[in-house]
Amino acid sequence: MQFSVPQFVDVRDKIFGPLTLQQFLYIVGAVGLGLVEYFTLSVPVFVILVIPTAAFFGAMAFYQINGRPFYFFLINGLNFLVSPTNRLWKRDPLLPKIKTGDSEEHSEKIQRGDLRKEGLDRLSHILDFEVVLGESIVPEDREQLYPDLY
Repeated sequence: MQFSVPQFVDVRDKIFGPLTLQQFLYIVGAVGLGLVEYFTLSVPVFVILVIPTAAFFGAMAFYQINGRPFYFFLINGLNFLVSPTNRLWKRDPLLPKIKTGDSEEHSEKIQRGDLRKEGLDRLSHILDFEVVLGESIVPEDREQLYPDLY
C-alpha cells in the first residue's frame, strides 16, 4: 500500500489572490491604522507617521530574513533586549587542578625540535634523490648514518 507524502509543508496557502491570510491581515491592519491616522491627525503629521507605519506593516507582511518572517526577527530582538543572558562558568571545587610541566621539559622539547628540523631537512634531501632521480645515495645501514631519523 502506497501513501502520498506531502512535499511542500512549509508553503502557506494563498487565500486572497497571491497573499496568505497572515499577509492579508497585516495589510488590512496597516490600512486601518492609516485611516485612523488620516482622520485624527493633520496632513503634515499624517504624512510623517504613515510612511513608517506602512514600512513596518509591509516588512511584517513580505520581508524575510534568512528565509524566516520578519516577526521572528522582531521577537528575538525584543527577547534579547528584555532578558539579556550572561553565561558564567563556575569551576567545580571538587575537580583536581591540572599541573603544568616543568621548565626543563620545555627546554628539552625545544632542543628536540631543532634536531627534528635538521632531520627533516636531511630526510627531504634523501627523498629528493631516491624518488626523483631513482638512485639511492643512502647506504644500507641507514640507522648509523642518520640515527635521529629512524
